[in-house]
Amino acid sequence: MSLSLNGRYNKDQYADLTYGVQDSDSASVNLDSSYIFNERRSVSLYVTYQDSSRDLTNLYKVTSSSASATALSGIAGETFTNTLKESDTTVGFGGRQDGLFAGQAESVR
Repeated sequence: MSLSLNGRYNKDQYADLTYGVQDSDSASVNLDSSYIFNERRSVSLYVTYQDSSRDLTNLYKVTSSSASATALSGIAGETFTNTLKESDTTVGFGGRQDGLFAGQAESVR
C-alpha cells in the first residue's frame, strides 16, 4: 500500500500597483492512495482540495453616473474593489484488473 499527502500555499502581493490585482492566495492539499493486491489487480483513490482568492482594485472610466445595460454605475475617476474566491474538492477512484475481458473482445482488421 502507498499513501501520499502533500500541500502547497502561495501568497502573491503586488504592492507597487495602483490598479489591477493587489494580492492573491492559493492553497491545495492532495491525498493519493493505492493498493496492489497482486501483479494483476490494484486500486487507487485520490482527493484534492483547492482554495484561492484574489483582490482587485480598478478605476471607473464611465462618463455618466447612471447605469445602463452596457455601462457600470459610477463616477469617472472613482475606484472600485472586487474579491474573487473559489474552492473545490475533487475525488477520483481507479482500478485495474488484467484479463478482465480476455476472450470477450475481438479486433477487426
